[in-house]
Amino acid sequence: MNKKLTLLLIFCIVGSMCPVSAFDYVSSGTWYGPAINFVIDIVNLGDVSSAFDDSITDDEYEEEDSTDTSTMNQTEADEAAVENAVGTKQTATEDMMESIQYIRDSVSQEPEICSVSGDKQGGLTLSEFKVANNIHGFSLFPVEVTVTTPRISTELEDVEKTTGEIDGESYSLDIKGYTNITRVTFQVVQGDVVVSQYVLDDLNVSSESSSHTFIGMLKTPDDNYQEVSSIVDGGLVTVSQMNSILNAQTEDFEVKVIIDHTIYIWEEQVEHATWYMIEHEDTEEKPDKYPEKPTDSWHYDSIYTTRNADDFVKTGQHPVNGYESGLSSEYEDIFGSNIYPFKTDSNGAVNNFVVPLYASMVHQFENPARFRFKVLNYPENLLPYSDDSKIEDVKFRLVAINYHMDGTCSLSFDSRSSLPDIDEDGLVDKVIPYTADNDTVEIYTYLIITGRIYDIEADQSYPVWYISKPRVSVRSNYESITREHSEQIDEFLEDGSISVSEMSTIKALFESDISTLHEKKNEAEEWQDKNEIKGSSLGVKYSKLAAEKYQDAISSLTGVSTDDIAEVRTAKTEAYLYEVEANDYLEAAKKCYYGAEDSAEILVAQYEEENDVTFGLAALFASDMLDEINDYLSFIPYSEEINTSVPGGMLTVIVLLCGAVIVFRPKNSGYKRRWK
Repeated sequence: MNKKLTLLLIFCIVGSMCPVSAFDYVSSGTWYGPAINFVIDIVNLGDVSSAFDDSITDDEYEEEDSTDTSTMNQTEADEAAVENAVGTKQTATEDMMESIQYIRDSVSQEPEICSVSGDKQGGLTLSEFKVANNIHGFSLFPVEVTVTTPRISTELEDVEKTTGEIDGESYSLDIKGYTNITRVTFQVVQGDVVVSQYVLDDLNVSSESSSHTFIGMLKTPDDNYQEVSSIVDGGLVTVSQMNSILNAQTEDFEVKVIIDHTIYIWEEQVEHATWYMIEHEDTEEKPDKYPEKPTDSWHYDSIYTTRNADDFVKTGQHPVNGYESGLSSEYEDIFGSNIYPFKTDSNGAVNNFVVPLYASMVHQFENPARFRFKVLNYPENLLPYSDDSKIEDVKFRLVAINYHMDGTCSLSFDSRSSLPDIDEDGLVDKVIPYTADNDTVEIYTYLIITGRIYDIEADQSYPVWYISKPRVSVRSNYESITREHSEQIDEFLEDGSISVSEMSTIKALFESDISTLHEKKNEAEEWQDKNEIKGSSLGVKYSKLAAEKYQDAISSLTGVSTDDIAEVRTAKTEAYLYEVEANDYLEAAKKCYYGAEDSAEILVAQYEEENDVTFGLAALFASDMLDEINDYLSFIPYSEEINTSVPGGMLTVIVLLCGAVIVFRPKNSGYKRRWK
């Protein structure tokens, strides 16, 4: 379908979903609010098509209603806070499974024919030269070459038949022979430098006018292995060093094949060719047609080099999805000792293996956290060479590195060991204590693994490695001040009524919380000033957001009718949820100030995903997309005149006519603010 018509159709469809009630408030300037909420409800169901799906049950709508803050107790508020901070368990698990499958699919390899340079030697014809078409990171990959040997009597330009004459009668000597392939060498090359090679030796493959396929495996250029191996064996480790390995890129290369082959020629013996041209005694025996040993032989090296192998080289940096950030110990009772899928950043031989992570949900200083890494072998990615390769001589090192306020680092946890050979999977299961000093800003965790993949046939092995960095941000020991009071108020509300004395107590608790929240807001503003002086724009942003969220919490507790149970529940719940978010933003601002901006971004990643959502036409009209969209709509009659005279241009007219409210939302956020 025409792109422009498609865009217009989308506007019309989305507009048709908006109820008539969405326009009840046009005159008051808030007409888009109900429309936005309607579309948000549809998006939260997971698929716009579900708006037309009769299979949506009343129970599903009741589940949405059950998250109303006017009915929440503190236990339910804790669950909402968890979802706001890290998303749902279902989404995290689905993200990990989809991520692992995505990696499997994205790094699957299939040899593909390459364009090559090289000349035909000794009549040996290159039929196909294949290289794996999806080489990621610092991986092993299969190569394959197919050659066809020549027909000696007709396809060799340098071989001519010997002719002669006896008594005026001419003769010619027949020839026979074959090509003997003795060695095939595959090489990864960068210019004239051989990076790695695979040799098939002592082949003794002899034939004439036949095709032969040879298969091997090679490794990409890898300047990191020596450093990685040294680290695993106990060498010095720093955050910058580990991040450098994590961000390492594979260099371009080409693949060369060298085929050693010899042509052996037997020429018919003259005595045999002329036997009937000369008289012989009856006792004489006719000689053999060909001599026992070859008459001649020529040795060749047929050399071919790919010209586009670099098209197949991809990045090794594949994140494995799951939860991000983690939680404070306030929520330890909810999750206990269970482990959950966590997102990791990774690099290395990702064609050969990948390492998803399950970990504790609580990540806080001085609170031990369990990490379970599962090492998954991908032997099928070496087909057609092999589908049962093992990773052997496996060693790992798991470290926790404390990053301090002065920018220095220290090792707070270090575990080194070996693993059994990995046919399908291996396991690294450790508890990291998160030992922290008073000046610890962040604790970074890294897992680094080395091993070798052996080739028995070629009697050689290749080193492989993998690095994984959990996307976890370790919190300092802070708690929400509204939580304890919220639990106390829950006790007052258990009987469904509020006494006069309880109303007085609730008012006093709210006033106490408001006072403390003002102090925390002031602290956030102080950190905003500090980050401005430091020059951290991200720190300024997070400080400002923290102050705003503290103010939202204060506003939630202000002017509450303490005799109204629903209003009291709403006030205390929203204040708590705002405070939790504000606390995390303040923590992120502090991390930014001390230079740990990467960790700060992880800490508030889930909040940011929601805060970056742009709702409604007001934000759309303020965006850079407006001109582009109106350009797409320029095919509509009078669109140019409308664009110059109507605010928002043709898009305004389309939306008003269709009743459309466009909702831009990050794909698959797996998250919604249940408490709003």
